[in-house]
This record gives sequence, structure tokens and C-alpha cells, in this order.
Amino acid sequence: MVCVIVVTQEAEESKICEMFVLIIMRDFSYPDINWNILEVNSIGDKFLKLFMDYYLGQHVSLPTRSNNVLDLILTNKLPIKNGIRFLAPVDNSDHNVLLFSIDCNKSQDKEKRQFSRSQADYTDMWEFVNSRLSHMDFSTKSSTL
Repeated sequence: MVCVIVVTQEAEESKICEMFVLIIMRDFSYPDINWNILEVNSIGDKFLKLFMDYYLGQHVSLPTRSNNVLDLILTNKLPIKNGIRFLAPVDNSDHNVLLFSIDCNKSQDKEKRQFSRSQADYTDMWEFVNSRLSHMDFSTKSSTL
């Protein structure tokens, strides 16, 4: 099942990213986000956090309006086939046209998720490990996990 969703900039976090294949295309108007290094100055920090929390892929690498990457193609599971073609704006628009293909074949093998170490919450992981190991006595060999 493929779910194409149009979202607003005020999008709330939800579990929908885990249930469906998402393809989100929109002019998000976040010129401050540097998509090469995933950094933002101020405006767009909540959007970038949401993007990273759900391990979305952002596929647009060239400017779509002036020198800014504003029009984005976000997916959670499907890769873009044969790249993205950037075409001249249509009519009186000042945004480039993006032309791309995604294989939505139902029999497609599930991809393994790759997690980024830079996005890990090491503080919570450390607290979890400490809470599980705090009751164990490591001075004897009989302790088991």
C-alpha cells in the first residue's frame, strides 16, 4: 500500500510513518535547512527533528527556487529510481519542475532500516542499560542477563 500525504508546515508527529509507505512532496519553504549536513539555523528546526525522528529520506539535492532547496521529496521506504530531473518552471511559477519515478511494486522486498549514530539518544540508552544492570552482581560468574 502506498500512501501519498500532503502535509502542512505545522505537521504533528504520528505513527503513520511506521504504518505506511510515505511519499511527501511539497514546497516546504525552509531555506535555512542545509540538507547536506542536516543542520538548520532557526526556522525549520522542528521540521528537521521530525524528519530525522522518522528516518525519512530527502531526495532533492539541487535548488528548486533561486538558490534554495524548498521543494522536497520525502520518503520513508522507497528509493527514487534513476534520479530526479530538474526542469524549467512552468508558466508563471518561479519553482523548478521535479520529474522522478518511484517503484511502488507491491512485491518489492522490504529494505532494512539503517540507523544513524549521529541521531541516537545516547543519554536514554545509557539510562536504560544502567537500569537493567544496576541489580546485577558482576563479582560472580553466575550472573546472567
